[in-house]
Amino acid sequence: PDAVPSMAGTGEVLARITRRAGVRYRALVPNHRGAELAVDAGVDDLQVVVSVSDTHNTRNLKMTVDDSLRQIDDIVALAARAGTPVEAILGTAFGCPYEGWIDPEQVAWLAVQLRDLGVSSLSFADTIGTATPPSITELIDVVAAEGWDPQAIALHLHNTRGTGLANLVVA
Repeated sequence: PDAVPSMAGTGEVLARITRRAGVRYRALVPNHRGAELAVDAGVDDLQVVVSVSDTHNTRNLKMTVDDSLRQIDDIVALAARAGTPVEAILGTAFGCPYEGWIDPEQVAWLAVQLRDLGVSSLSFADTIGTATPPSITELIDVVAAEGWDPQAIALHLHNTRGTGLANLVVA
């Protein structure tokens, strides 16, 4: 039978790592239980994922964006008690295979919701590789206008259409 994805071995994996000074160890967590295991294992940071596109989020994570926000709120509260920062990865920040183009204002709205929950940094994912240099600039400008420090913003880029390096340079 296929193995069920689990974070059950998180503590063991982290216990076997030779930690290096100056390196922060992160765990991408799928839910509250994963966050508990990661925090108990001593990770430095947690990462959570939510797609800007409700259709993608529902198909990928089996929950609506609102459901994901409720789950992230719970994870951020757990992480705050442990003094562990949480970064949110926003999938489909530039485009969705189901909904097409994503309005930067929609991304900014979600970024504000996440900040209000206590997320400390963001990573915008070009999930399907549709970002262009102008869309990178526009998204960063719109999110920065909402009060996000550009130093708290990361990008996950792809080179699907040969624009990856240009997007990186603009960013």
